Amino acid sequence: MNLVERIEDFGKDTVVVPDSVWECEELLPVDIKVYKTILAYSKLALSLGGKLTKKGQPIVNVSQKTLAERVRTTVGTLQASLKRLVDVGLIEVQRFRTVNKNNNIMLIGDFYGIDTENPSIETTEERPVKIADKSVKPKLLGDDEVTVTKRFDPEKYKNKLRSIGGKTREEQEILEISKHYDMLARKVLKTSGYRSLSIKEPQKHKNWPKFEKYRAFCIEKDFDALVFLDVQFERAKNHWKGSKFKFPLPHMLCSSGAEKYFVNWVKEQEEKYGKDVRKSKKLKAKKTESLKTQVIRGIVQTCEKMSRHFENVKGKQEREEIKVLKITEYWMSYSSAYLYSIPWFKDYLEELLDEPNPHPRLLEIKDDFSLYDKNKRIRTVISKTVEMSEREFDIPANLDLAEYEE
Repeated sequence: MNLVERIEDFGKDTVVVPDSVWECEELLPVDIKVYKTILAYSKLALSLGGKLTKKGQPIVNVSQKTLAERVRTTVGTLQASLKRLVDVGLIEVQRFRTVNKNNNIMLIGDFYGIDTENPSIETTEERPVKIADKSVKPKLLGDDEVTVTKRFDPEKYKNKLRSIGGKTREEQEILEISKHYDMLARKVLKTSGYRSLSIKEPQKHKNWPKFEKYRAFCIEKDFDALVFLDVQFERAKNHWKGSKFKFPLPHMLCSSGAEKYFVNWVKEQEEKYGKDVRKSKKLKAKKTESLKTQVIRGIVQTCEKMSRHFENVKGKQEREEIKVLKITEYWMSYSSAYLYSIPWFKDYLEELLDEPNPHPRLLEIKDDFSLYDKNKRIRTVISKTVEMSEREFDIPANLDLAEYEE
């Protein structure tokens, strides 16, 4: 078992926060942590027979101080986080009490479009214990009685799921395919705004039937749909340089040329690894992430890496000077989003690009910077995430090089 599988094994019984919450523009990294903690408390309340509303929703009865300690943040930050979670429709808080007194917090489904009939926290009751009634005897069928077998109607099932804000397995898989497609397309277009399906009514978009066909095609051929997309985008990058298309459009995915290229690619991988790579799980698609998620993850990882350089350094100026030195030394392994927050790095980048045969990583950073320049929301995410991450990992402030040189 490799390290990734071992790490996944550790997380089998943990609470998972849906991708849609991670990608919510109105939420900050600390909000995700607070929400995950509330989910864990709610799960515990359900398993231990805790307090529920009349509608059966678990109630988290905890003080702001305890919750802040659990999340490892201040009470003020926690209060702001709870407010944002309330505003986007993920939780409901009954009476924002003082710091040391317990608040009742309840999960709601407004964010996901799930109607929980807005149950009130005020009317609560302990979960009843069900006891079998032995006095009720089962009804026996007489000779003149006829049993009617109800047939499963898949359309009724789908409509019922949609009415409560849910989606069928087929629809979830199509949305997963479209998200992965969007991620790959955005990298090619160097933009964060591309979407192959509409947000509100994706099933009514012209590309929906094309992704339906693509999903059925991959099932029939026993192809991994996400890996197939990765390969087709690589194909376009390497072989479509003179084409008017920068990447395969949805209606091109099921072509005979796309299938032939993928089959040949798989054979090459099998020759390389000496086994059936599809069965040995060697083929894995790139992880589907929104630009916001990539930015946050990259900044946090970079700050965590940098923090070890300041463990035994106490002087303010010395720490700031070390920060400059380490950035100029290790910039290739740092996230573009974090480097974007360094005032002097853009000038430094231009100097490096002027040198003969610039490193490919420099061109990647330049493209990323261009993308951030066009996206105000992402710039806000970068600014807030860097501020929080540097405070969390005790990273010193940026040195003003112009003033320093004088």
